[in-house]
Amino acid sequence: MEETIPKFWGTLLFGLAVLHTFLAPNLRHLERFIQSKLFKRFWHWLTEPELSFAIWSLVLMIILGLTEGPSVSLRTITRAHYTEAYFVLIIVLVTSTRPILMGAELFIAKLARLLPINKGLGHFFVLLTFGTLLGSLITEPAAITLVALLLGRGFFKNSDNILFKYSLVGTLLVNISVGGLLTPYAAPPVLMVARTWGWDLSFMLQHFGWKAALICILNTILLTLVFRREIKNSFVSENLRSTFPPFLIAIHLILLLAIIWAHQNPWLLTSGLVALFILHKITERHQEPLRFQLALPVASFLAGLIYFGPFQSWWVMELSKYITEGKIFWGSMTLTAVLDNAALTYLGTLIPTLDDRLKYLLVAGAVTGGGLTIIANAPNPAGIAILQRYFPDSAIDAGKLFFFALFPTLVAAGCLLLL
Repeated sequence: MEETIPKFWGTLLFGLAVLHTFLAPNLRHLERFIQSKLFKRFWHWLTEPELSFAIWSLVLMIILGLTEGPSVSLRTITRAHYTEAYFVLIIVLVTSTRPILMGAELFIAKLARLLPINKGLGHFFVLLTFGTLLGSLITEPAAITLVALLLGRGFFKNSDNILFKYSLVGTLLVNISVGGLLTPYAAPPVLMVARTWGWDLSFMLQHFGWKAALICILNTILLTLVFRREIKNSFVSENLRSTFPPFLIAIHLILLLAIIWAHQNPWLLTSGLVALFILHKITERHQEPLRFQLALPVASFLAGLIYFGPFQSWWVMELSKYITEGKIFWGSMTLTAVLDNAALTYLGTLIPTLDDRLKYLLVAGAVTGGGLTIIANAPNPAGIAILQRYFPDSAIDAGKLFFFALFPTLVAAGCLLLL
């Protein structure tokens, strides 16, 4: 089949998808000049960074159907395995339900109260360490949603210090990017390689997990030392109380664990999705609408990326001839800023000559750079969308974000490279 598929179109449209992802935040500003409500919504959809690969994959399907025939276009769709994208869709739906989020929020608050330090400092520390590491359990999109909401209410709302806000967002994005490294299913850049390279839970904990925890702790301590006074003054305490029966949290956790266990079986995943719909309907008075707007973009991004992958094997193989241990980490970290880290690690699975050390360095570099830009890591737009309202003109400047994320990024680089 490889000979019948024009590599030109697959590579060209992949490049356009990457460019689309990078320019999407800037293109979003054109929305203000659109008068038609219908076209404005359509433009808003087109400028979602996570939908770029899905949109251009549809264009590629149409072009192949017209140039090579419908049968070739259909074969390019069915030859890929989309289990990872399907799993992400379901896991984000489950972990973003009200019982899971409320349970995590209550646990974070109780854990913060156990620390023998100022209440505001304790809450801040737990959010940026344990809260971001929750990304390894409830997935990074759900974790950044939870932590961003709590940071917004607890610290951003009553602070006018723009340096503090940018430093906090930069640290949050870096900690979220590495916070999913404890497990093989939660971070998109790890999920894309785990099955192909045989990385299980034991491997992740041994080679990445403890380093990820150390990075989150170090970054949070350093940020706390610099803005200690600001954290104390801006903290708003909330008296959290669960508004639904505690057993609902347990049921949702059991469902979450079952879906994680079945993450490689599409049929069992479908059963889990059906169980979620039934559970949500039965307990709807304790629930909020399922967050498809959070789950679908991330799943669509991964699905589009998986579809495009085989078209890139020819140039990836050529590039692999120049890959060395000294270049791959810093190259991966740099490319992540303009190319989502999941896309980068997926391309790495197309290179059969990578040894274990190069595989580690590729993924380590990809997650290290995951906080440098809004498109560097798939969950970033969710956190930015929640927190940007606390900035002037309700916008986070990309250049300032890059600058303030540099230091926590270098901390992550040091830990993953030297330890």
